[in-house]
Amino acid sequence: MAETKVPDATPDVISMYALNDEQALLAKLRYNRLVDIFTRVTCYPLQSHLRTSVPSSGNGKFGRK
Repeated sequence: MAETKVPDATPDVISMYALNDEQALLAKLRYNRLVDIFTRVTCYPLQSHLRTSVPSSGNGKFGRK
C-alpha cells in the first residue's frame, strides 16, 4: 500500500480548542480534505452545527443547513 503524506491544514484556533472527541476528529477530516484525497472526489459538507452551553439554560445546538 502506498503512503500518502498530508500536511495538517487545520487552523490554529481549531487545533487549540479541539478536544479528543468525535467533533474534533471530524473538524480535522474536513479542514484537511481527507475524504476528498482518499476518494478522489470533491466532497462538500451538507450540514454543520455548533454545540454550546449557556450557564442558566444548559446545552444547546444551533444548526445551519
